[in-house]
Amino acid sequence: MRPAALVLSILLAASAGCAGQQRADLLGQRGPIAVVGTLRCLPVRPNAPATECVLGLEDDSARYYRLQESLLLADRPLTATDQNARVAIAGTFTPGGDDRFAVVGTIAIASLARI
Repeated sequence: MRPAALVLSILLAASAGCAGQQRADLLGQRGPIAVVGTLRCLPVRPNAPATECVLGLEDDSARYYRLQESLLLADRPLTATDQNARVAIAGTFTPGGDDRFAVVGTIAIASLARI
């Protein structure tokens, strides 16, 4: 098993309600999700005001997710993780875009692991 798949399997098993399955393909509804991808600056929508880098997740299908840190990560903030780092993230997905950034939705992070 590849390291990314192993980390994702562990995150899925630990994520409540995931029932051992990745839910990233069910982007139309709110619920548990686990995604492997790369931390990147979120792409700004055309005609949106310029902004500093807002760190998000780009998955292997080139979809972007806004990330919401939970209190569980307060001692290890996302901002302490390098941009372009490969990570596995599990949490709760909420679909919907944003006026400034081209994202498919937001992930409230329950766990994050560098891979």
